[in-house]
Amino acid sequence: MTYRDLLLDPNWQAKREKIINRDGCKCSTCNNFNLMQNRLAGLMFFHGENYHGKLFGFYGYNKKGILINHKVFVKKELNISAINSPNGHVVYIDEAPGNEIFAKMIAIRERELTDYDHLVLKHPDEIASQSNYQLQSEAWKNYKWIIVPSLLVHHSFYKKNLAPWDYPDNSLETICSVCLEQLNKEQGVPYLNENDVAIRTLTPCQKCFGTGYFPGCQDNEITICDRCDGAMYEEFFYKAQVL
Repeated sequence: MTYRDLLLDPNWQAKREKIINRDGCKCSTCNNFNLMQNRLAGLMFFHGENYHGKLFGFYGYNKKGILINHKVFVKKELNISAINSPNGHVVYIDEAPGNEIFAKMIAIRERELTDYDHLVLKHPDEIASQSNYQLQSEAWKNYKWIIVPSLLVHHSFYKKNLAPWDYPDNSLETICSVCLEQLNKEQGVPYLNENDVAIRTLTPCQKCFGTGYFPGCQDNEITICDRCDGAMYEEFFYKAQVL
């Protein structure tokens, strides 16, 4: 059994959902700020759904700084509950070149009172000139996220003979791929023996940097890393437990 097999196990899927819900569907390190950098942000209004998926309206600036109003499809597999708030929501998308209707949905959050001013009345260049990373990321703590499909659940350590779902909740945290890649590069993740002694630092996959997948894929589908097959760390490439 490979480590990816363990991550597909219903026990881990249930544990993963529990931790993400506990953390409010946001990265515990950056509050989803890093994940949304360089995305298009705009107001979202739910229009309904059909056999192919859900349809919503996007109202905000595109990458050329032009205010746009178009419709975007979200695949039904994401299981987004009906969003009918009269105030709308904020949606983050990756705009498909030359065809906005196939833009990739990155995340949806509840709308704040000032969102209309920032997303519709202020040009992106004006916002960028006033931006301060620390102040912005701090403000994002209060955002209420509805769905962020690409979030990961990170183990603060790994231990011999433990399945991914056997770890205590306080050793798990929701994290985005940007922050996990940075953590793997700068800090690393320890591997413990049966006596809770760290015997080594795990080696992240050289291609995905320990995230296990590539979030920049199309159609809201996750592209598993073709080098580690989703195992994230070199030591887990072929077998679930090798140390």
